[in-house]
Amino acid sequence: MRWYVTIFLILTIFIFANGQSNRKVFIPVYENGDTCYWYKIFQKKTSDLHLQNLLTSTDTFHFRFQDHSHVVDVFTTDNKTYHAMITCYTYSYISDDKKKKPKVYSVQVESDPVLAEKIFYFAKQIDTIPTEDLIKGWNNGCDGVTYLFESSNPSSYYFKTYWTPKAQDSIVREAKIIQNFVDSLYSCLKLHEKFQSFFSTLKPGSYTNGSMIITKPSKKQIKRSIKYEPYRAYLETVNDTLNKYLSDTLTTLLQTNKADFFYRTYYLKMSSKNKLKKIKTDEDFNAMDSKKNYKQNKKNIRKAFRRIKIDFVHSKVSYWKGIEYFRENVDVF
Repeated sequence: MRWYVTIFLILTIFIFANGQSNRKVFIPVYENGDTCYWYKIFQKKTSDLHLQNLLTSTDTFHFRFQDHSHVVDVFTTDNKTYHAMITCYTYSYISDDKKKKPKVYSVQVESDPVLAEKIFYFAKQIDTIPTEDLIKGWNNGCDGVTYLFESSNPSSYYFKTYWTPKAQDSIVREAKIIQNFVDSLYSCLKLHEKFQSFFSTLKPGSYTNGSMIITKPSKKQIKRSIKYEPYRAYLETVNDTLNKYLSDTLTTLLQTNKADFFYRTYYLKMSSKNKLKKIKTDEDFNAMDSKKNYKQNKKNIRKAFRRIKIDFVHSKVSYWKGIEYFRENVDVF
């Protein structure tokens, strides 16, 4: 469980040093005193995108919204003129086996003052809603989307998170208010359209928002995809039969090794002649599944496939299969 604490003493020293008034800071923390996961993610993206740190903002009021593709800043310095800045962003996708730092791509678009004022008052209306952990009945999950809110004025700073308002029970009144606000942002600022316009300017390649990979194919890849579409369609027709055969057979052949084997997902590249060509994983190694175990498991898989005969699949292209251990069975997909 997390709760809100006021980080005051440490920040007072910093604020006095800059000649500002005392500012109370509210950030969710874990029981061990560590700042919450989402706050760290938020701050990293703030740095990556070269956005202002709102802990030191002198604006009369500054509100920031962030999801997986956008950051929206709405602020005023005098309560007369209002500004809204939309930042669309994505990261280059780097597979786990490459020790390379992802590159961030972004573009900023400023909205007109009239629309900025409208969004500003939307933001002020929800500013009193607490973070999700302080809302009775608010549930969390693994999938879905988490919206991150940040607000700052001369006397206080708040960081709040809201996991998938649409998934909350209808009695959670705050969830509907937050979702309506997000929908209004997307509609008024045309966030979907702005991201698509931004993404269209990027070079072909793979990009990620942290939870999913988006691939922009090159003209050559598009041409190849069209050429091989009939072959993929054929593989779809035999997919269920092939998956069941491999699942049943591998469950039997790997039974003696199951204690060491399935702590991760393995991806198998099969040739057009249905021979195992390559084995890989995208997951990190840990104490339960070391690199040594991984190498041994690859040997076990290759040994098992020497006894597997796939004579009912007539593919003209190579294809991939994923395997993992679940409830004492090998699942194939």
